[in-house]
Amino acid sequence: MTPTMLRRAAGMSRAAYEPDDALMTAGAIKFENKRTSTVAYLLRQERQQWLIWRGTDGSIKDWIYNLAIIPIRLRGGSWIHGGFYLAHRSLWSDIKKELEPDQPLMVIGHSLGGALAETTVIRLKNAKREGFKKQFTQINMIAFGKPNLFFRFQRRKNAELSFAGFKTHLSVVNSSDLVARIPRFGYRPALNQTQLWFGPDNDIINPTTAVKREHWNLSSSLRDHRMEGYCSRMKEFCESPLVATLSSKMRE
Repeated sequence: MTPTMLRRAAGMSRAAYEPDDALMTAGAIKFENKRTSTVAYLLRQERQQWLIWRGTDGSIKDWIYNLAIIPIRLRGGSWIHGGFYLAHRSLWSDIKKELEPDQPLMVIGHSLGGALAETTVIRLKNAKREGFKKQFTQINMIAFGKPNLFFRFQRRKNAELSFAGFKTHLSVVNSSDLVARIPRFGYRPALNQTQLWFGPDNDIINPTTAVKREHWNLSSSLRDHRMEGYCSRMKEFCESPLVATLSSKMRE
């Protein structure tokens, strides 16, 4: 995972909130379901597929799906947040028609978009079951400030994302980001993700629970969720020595 890829992921996740020109002038295909207010873009760039999911944009429809916390069981066995699944399903059949299993796929998103990115990876765990003729050769995922997707009370293996072809599972969190901590009851993040933590004074890879609690600041909880802040912190991180440690860990 190179600094260029990390900066690009942050920039594209922010661009998903901007007018369509931000991504479509670069050649992206837009997918939108007005009923669910779900939006995604697919951009092919330098032999790489970028699937960019937009997060919550303030629409009441987005919040209906954010708050629909009844879990749904997928065919592969995982129980996930029902609202996020329904939002994802509203675009998935159209997106699948455009994806190429032989090309590397980077799935990204911020906030709700991060949860939808993670849902994409779950569904591609068995690509043939999703209608593809073959499995994807390389999938990477980077999410910024994503909420918890996996139902807490299920078998451990169903709350993990590990399969051939899935290379990177990176969750980036700005330390006091409230959204990255919810839903708090009944849900949890993927058990085997790598977390890049932007702390108030330094950046940490896979921080302990004690560190997360220490860094929590209610007054910063909404400000820390903004994608602009993630972009600024990612730029700083990519210029630090720690980026080499993260890249090495991603290759393990």
